[in-house]
Amino acid sequence: RSKIGDAILLAGEMLKESEGRVVVLSDFINTEGTPPEIASNILKSRGIDVEFVNLIGERRKNYGIIDVRVDEENTVVYVKNYDKEDATLRLDTNGNEKSLVVRKDSIETYKFKTPFGISRVEIKNGDDFEADNIAYISGPEEKQIRIALITNGNALFLKSALNSLRNVEVKTFEPPLFPHDKFDVYIMHDVEAEKIIAGSIESIQDAVLDGAGFVIYSQQGIRSIDFKELMPVGLTSFKENGLMTIDLLNRVTKNIEFGLVNGYYDSILKEGSVSLASVNNASVLAFKNLGTGKSVYYGILDDASDFKLSPGYPIFWNNLMKFLTNQKEVANLNFRTGDVLSFDSENTVRTPSGKTAKTAALYLDEIGIYEFGDIKIAANLASEAESNINGDQKVGKDVTEFALEPVKEEVKTNLTNILIILIGAILLIEVLLVKIRGDL
Repeated sequence: RSKIGDAILLAGEMLKESEGRVVVLSDFINTEGTPPEIASNILKSRGIDVEFVNLIGERRKNYGIIDVRVDEENTVVYVKNYDKEDATLRLDTNGNEKSLVVRKDSIETYKFKTPFGISRVEIKNGDDFEADNIAYISGPEEKQIRIALITNGNALFLKSALNSLRNVEVKTFEPPLFPHDKFDVYIMHDVEAEKIIAGSIESIQDAVLDGAGFVIYSQQGIRSIDFKELMPVGLTSFKENGLMTIDLLNRVTKNIEFGLVNGYYDSILKEGSVSLASVNNASVLAFKNLGTGKSVYYGILDDASDFKLSPGYPIFWNNLMKFLTNQKEVANLNFRTGDVLSFDSENTVRTPSGKTAKTAALYLDEIGIYEFGDIKIAANLASEAESNINGDQKVGKDVTEFALEPVKEEVKTNLTNILIILIGAILLIEVLLVKIRGDL
């Protein structure tokens, strides 16, 4: 985006105390920062001459992608027609073309299911500003999540929620049968304690240490099960009635309303665990990191809460599965040019132009895909103001009329020292003349 006023102030700083002027060649469509007129007045108050040269000529053909909003399910592309007549624009998304009628000086939206991986949306009609005709999208990974559901019950609501998720494969095991293959996530739900064979919990713990996720779904009699190091909380007495409150707003709890519970286990958070939600200061949703994996306590009993019936229930499980499998949020993969990303440590980054740099702070100054590690992020111009190349106001002199001429300015000079020296010189000459005449 254009910080024209800020650039003028920077030019003034570069001049410092030296003589000179600032000449600004621009369309003067300022989209961010200090307005050019204010910056000019600041420099003029410091005695620096500023001249504006306007580059806007005849009206140009102009339409573009002014915003891209991406979430896990859908992507919405906003297209604006800046022209004074209606236009039929051809939008190409990964080879699939769609016609979009956009009325003059209006915005239309194009909505589609968020594709996996990297995608590109392009306006195929040519105009006089190409930078906003292409937008990139970084979608979710096309990763199949394998879930082992371990239960002696029917787990009707949980199964329905899990089976509704994209790219999820659920396999059910009924104890004493436990999974032997490797899974991404293990969920224990309504398990009869006496049917847990020796070594089963230990094998799941080993999988978590190696990067898997584990969910302990609360049930009556859960305290009789030894979860080894996997349990994030210590459970005490069973209590009745309470309102769930969010302790930590993150990708798991965001936009989720848990509501009231009729019963829950009082709990004590173990060292190293993090509470996400609680009832009367007792954590009913908590997690802990174990090795390279995570273990979660889900303390909402199905028969003591209506949360399983709410629209937020499958959304919660979708968020939780992605959290346990370390999938990046789509919102953290799509940015605007001009944004700055900060890393915990230096990363080697490949820019859209193919350059590589090692940095802990990445300034997104190019449109396209940035890569670091196995992460790919998209950066787009996505600015309604910046996409406008036809300014309504004429600022400064026309480029065809401008001529760089000498600047005349009044300068105040202190003549005291010069006059003192001049008077001293005159007196000295007079003394010499008197001496030559012999009068001294």
